Order: sequence, then C-alpha cells, then structure tokens
Amino acid sequence: MYVYVLTFALSMLTAHMIKRVRNLNVWIKALISALPVVLITGLRYDVGSDFFSYKAAYLGIRSDYTEYIFIQLSKLIAKISNYNYQVFIFVTSLLFVYVLYLAIWHLSDNVEYSILLFMISTMYFGGMNAIRQGIAISISLYALRFIVEAPIGTARENKLKFRSMISEKKKNIVKFLICIIIATMIHDTLFMCAAFLIFKKIQMNVSKAVIAVALVYIFNDIIYGLVGYLLKTFSAKHYGSFINTAAVDVAEVNIIIVMTAFIFATYIKKKYHTDETFNLYYVIMFLSIILGIFTTWLPWGKRLMWNYMFICIFLIPKSICYIRYQKNRLVAYSFFAMLYFVLTYYSIVINGTHGCIPYNWIL
Repeated sequence: MYVYVLTFALSMLTAHMIKRVRNLNVWIKALISALPVVLITGLRYDVGSDFFSYKAAYLGIRSDYTEYIFIQLSKLIAKISNYNYQVFIFVTSLLFVYVLYLAIWHLSDNVEYSILLFMISTMYFGGMNAIRQGIAISISLYALRFIVEAPIGTARENKLKFRSMISEKKKNIVKFLICIIIATMIHDTLFMCAAFLIFKKIQMNVSKAVIAVALVYIFNDIIYGLVGYLLKTFSAKHYGSFINTAAVDVAEVNIIIVMTAFIFATYIKKKYHTDETFNLYYVIMFLSIILGIFTTWLPWGKRLMWNYMFICIFLIPKSICYIRYQKNRLVAYSFFAMLYFVLTYYSIVINGTHGCIPYNWIL
C-alpha cells in the first residue's frame, strides 16, 4: 500500500506546484501531475484481479468482449507492439489515469484533494482490475465538463451574446454525447451516463429523496425486470443474466462512501445556496445510493453503481468549498480523508479486493 500512498502524494505535490504556473495548458498540467500514477499503473505486473483475463482476450484466446472501440484499440496496440501485453497495460493505464486527471483539472474545486479521492474512493484500484470500465468512467466524468458550470473561482463565459451562448450550449451537448458514446463503446454499461443531461433538470431535495427511495422499494420487481431487459437489449448478453455475487465488504464500503458524501452534501445544500453543478453532482450521488441498495440482486449492480458513485471525487471538494470558515473546511477535509483511507485500507489491503496488493512491476 505504501507504493500507492507515496505515488499519489507525489502526484498531489506535483499538482500543487504547477497549479499556479501561468501559460501552461491544462492538458499539460494534467499530464505532468498524472505522470507518477501513470508510470506505477502502466508498469504493473499481475496487479488487478482481471490482469490475465484481459491478456487472454488481447491474445485472441477469448473473444467475449463486444465493445467496438475497445476491440479496435486492442487490435491496434497488438499490431504496433507485436502483441506485447505490457504495452497494452501501459496504454490502457495512460488512458484511464490521464483522462480522469483531465476531468479533475477541468471540474474540481480542489485539484489536489480530488487526486487523493481518486485513490481513497477505491476508483483507482477498481480501474486496475476492471480496465475497460475504468477507462469508460474516466471518459464519462470528463464529459461532464461540457454540461456543467465552471468551478468556483474560475472565469465563466458570461460575455457571450445570447445567441452565441445557445449555439455553444448545443455544441457542448453534442461533445458530451460523443464522449458518452465513446465510453459506451469501451464498456457498454456506460450508456446510463447519457442520463446526466436529464439529471440537470432535476431539483432534488430531502422530501423527493425519501419519496424516490419508497417508490424504488415498492416497484423493485418492475425495476429489476426493466434493468435486465435494457442490459440484454443494449449491452452484452452476459450482463443481463449476471447477478452480482460480490463480497459483502465491497458493497458495505461502497455504500458508506456514497452515503457519507450524500449526507454531507445534503447538509451543505440545506445550509447554503448551491449552484446548478452542485445539484447535478448531488442527483448523481443520490442515484448511486439507489443502485447501491440493490447491489446484491441488480444485474451487475456493483458495476452499475460504480458508473455513478465516483462523482464523489467532485462533489466532496465542491461541498467543502461552500463552508465559510477555514478551520471548519480543514475538519471536513480531514474527516473524509481519514474515513475513506480506512475504508480503502480495509477493502484493498485486508480483504484483497481488486487484487492490487502486493504491488509488482516489470522492472
């Protein structure tokens, strides 16, 4: 675990140092700060429960993956590298980490803290196991930049004329949908993230949340059948029949992560005047709780929950930024850092979830 802790500490320090460098493109800032994590991820060997499963698919031994872009990417890497599997691992690691860092630099109200949450929310470790879904989630989170407001303290495009603003909005919606299509063609459960456009219109409050949970319980059989049908229709056939058999500790850790983030955000929402972007993150986090409730019976419930739950990487820093007093903000930062680290240590180190401990590399 110390390898990961030191790597992310270096990444956070790098991000802090270059944060205020002028005339440095955000794409370059993201690359520089992501580099330590990219290297440690891309040079790993036999780290991640599905490490050798992807190798079998890459070498053509198995061919049950159906996502077009992932298949073509694999073929391209194989052709260029003469079927060198480590090159495949490095390229997919670069995509997974770098795209997520781009999302952080574009969206986060606290870049360094979002980098920390990337690790201690378990997203990083899950992405080393579920390679396709890790890349796809990174792309879906990056896509949010096209439909949300700018983070607090950054310049906003408020000087555009009305017609120009409408035109720009339409272009951004197209860009968002293109990103989601790409993500879906890497891991096909990501089609559900297209609903982010709808979530923007939902004004969620505590009363609506309680009613929604009640309705989900009342109509759970119908929901189960509908989800199964959608997955069978729009996703790979084996997703529709797969009932999650994940260890209980995985579900518990995920539920604690999303519940604490949601409860804290609810407090912030009631106490302060929050913006449209906060509300979008809040709705996504709420729906991850709904998915988490049914993790054990929903087809691919844990994986579907992942598609929404890692919005906490942005929701928590944004929530904390609303707190007026610096001392209280420090308490909030410390609370989530300690809680999530303990949960991650329990899941990743003690229980061996995702197969990321011990760390091995090719050098």
